[in-house]
Amino acid sequence: MVYDEAWKDFFYDDSQTQRVLDGSEVFRNYERAELQREALREKLAEERELQAANEEVEMLALMEGLERKIAQHPALRRKLAEAKAAIDTVPGLRQKVDPNLVRALDMIGESLTDEE
Repeated sequence: MVYDEAWKDFFYDDSQTQRVLDGSEVFRNYERAELQREALREKLAEERELQAANEEVEMLALMEGLERKIAQHPALRRKLAEAKAAIDTVPGLRQKVDPNLVRALDMIGESLTDEE
């Protein structure tokens, strides 16, 4: 973080100040604790990024599986295409239908019309 580094640059510019701070046990303990907290924050951020990437890969795999199942059942594909068309054309229907269903139909909408 930028503001964390600003105070370090200010204090560490002077070698005498650096020597005094290094001689202070309180400051050494504080600096060690801050470095540990920074390392922990970085580790947690990396873990969140990895988890998000894993969730995205899992979601893509689920979507591919769903699209394959829809492709295998023409009647289901027709019904889902009809539902998507109704949601897209009937005014106010989009707000009344479960948002998750609307989002799912929007995501798979291309596969519903591609292979008919």
